[in-house]
Amino acid sequence: MSRLARSNRVTPSHTRATQDNNPIRFEGRVVRQVRAWAQVSDLAGFQARCQAVVHQVDDLLQYVVEHPLTNDADLGFRPFQNLIPVIKLSRLFLNKLSRVTSDKPHPFSEVSPDELTILIKAIVRLPDKINTFINRMEDHFSRIGVVDSEKVFDILDHLQRPIKIVKHHLDHPESPQGLHLQYRQWIDVWNGHLCRAGCRASRPHATWKNDIHRSY
Repeated sequence: MSRLARSNRVTPSHTRATQDNNPIRFEGRVVRQVRAWAQVSDLAGFQARCQAVVHQVDDLLQYVVEHPLTNDADLGFRPFQNLIPVIKLSRLFLNKLSRVTSDKPHPFSEVSPDELTILIKAIVRLPDKINTFINRMEDHFSRIGVVDSEKVFDILDHLQRPIKIVKHHLDHPESPQGLHLQYRQWIDVWNGHLCRAGCRASRPHATWKNDIHRSY
């Protein structure tokens, strides 16, 4: 199992007998990171911090792939499968921010350390949002046999702040428009895919309890 799944993920609630569900553990680590990353000194530091968040998102992706929620009475019941595109697109956004993907200068190469710090603080809690959503789905499925998938929009809402920060920088009058045009277009296309993935993941999933109830 992955690093995050071992150390910060809790055992899925529907298989948990004596272990405690303590999602605050993971959130606490994120809070400590926010304090530790109070100041980003340069672009390289920002990129390194983005990659650290990418690794956490990777661990969560591995978790949902290796520990799917299933229902023997409904082979089409795969709520985590619908969550996978949301996690992958979140990771793609972070990779786009942290890596140079062309021979052009990084769009944030002229951004001040203070602005980079604001952006990383808007990003750093993303793994916690994903982790909380996974915990909630597992817990609901364990207790009442349904999954609360609408809360996936908490992840999308959280991503809106860094998206707005990035767009504000790219649309700034002093930004070289030609240099950032392709990057801005990429953000728009990516955001469209994210919204569609979020809508798919938010669709309600009936469980065997609901099916039995309707059959009577």
